[in-house]
Amino acid sequence: MTDPRHLESYRPINGHTMSAGDSSDLDWKVILSTFGLIFLAELGDKTQLTTMTLSAQSDAPWAVFIGAAAALALSAGLGVVFGDAITRVVPTHFIHFAAGVAFIGLGVVLVLGKI
Repeated sequence: MTDPRHLESYRPINGHTMSAGDSSDLDWKVILSTFGLIFLAELGDKTQLTTMTLSAQSDAPWAVFIGAAAALALSAGLGVVFGDAITRVVPTHFIHFAAGVAFIGLGVVLVLGKI
């Protein structure tokens, strides 16, 4: 078993420093709100519809589930890593503004039928 004392402390979360192996400082409010938002956002989207289609076409629904779950976990992991890296360089309010402009722009383009 690896000795967790060689690991550095994680950066502060909500004003607390979380050291390696310290699970008592998990922010359950963030965990549950993230779960709820992602779960609701994914209902009926193209990922869920694709997964349903693959499961219907396959004789191995559990294999489809494992593949889809692994892909979603990797995608979420990449989002967390890149999101953390970006916020170290770009202020959060700029990211929110750019995301808002991008979503509005995509909405206008979709409404006008350009895509």
